[in-house]
Amino acid sequence: MIAVSWLVAAAAILLAGVTLAVFGRPILALHVLLDLFLAAGLLRLSADASWATIAVTAGVVVLRQVVTRGLVAADSARAPSAQARVAR
Repeated sequence: MIAVSWLVAAAAILLAGVTLAVFGRPILALHVLLDLFLAAGLLRLSADASWATIAVTAGVVVLRQVVTRGLVAADSARAPSAQARVAR
């Protein structure tokens, strides 16, 4: 199961790069990367329930939440200025 978690982590990097190349949206690519890293962490946690694995998985969850909230706040702060430019 641990080998599968490494494959999911490698796929996360690859698919985030593909997402960025295809859609050109770094925020979407980051979401793909963090979601698949979370999946890899949960797979690893299911195979090895040590405190180190729990801490790493919890760290990924916290990082994902902080980054997601920060990106949403940045998008909402940037959106009014983009709408004002379109209105001109």
